[in-house]
Amino acid sequence: MLKLKQSHRDPEEWIIYEPGNFQNCHTHCRHLRVALKIKYLVSHEELPISKSVRFVNSCIRVSPEGAYKEALIQYRNLLLKGGI
Repeated sequence: MLKLKQSHRDPEEWIIYEPGNFQNCHTHCRHLRVALKIKYLVSHEELPISKSVRFVNSCIRVSPEGAYKEALIQYRNLLLKGGI
């Protein structure tokens, strides 16, 4: 289960993290609405409709290992190739 908290260094920054694995499973966001969207998508294992590679990378960082993470990586590679 992902958690969301406000950064101590920068009050305008938000951190999404996995409580048991913060070191390997967290990402930073500048906007709360983006952080909430990432948290929702990863929690429900839905692929983003965004074409932003940065957004997809954030989803990958907080995703657990498995088929969903592989699907995100394939989507990112497709975006990088310019396939979409």
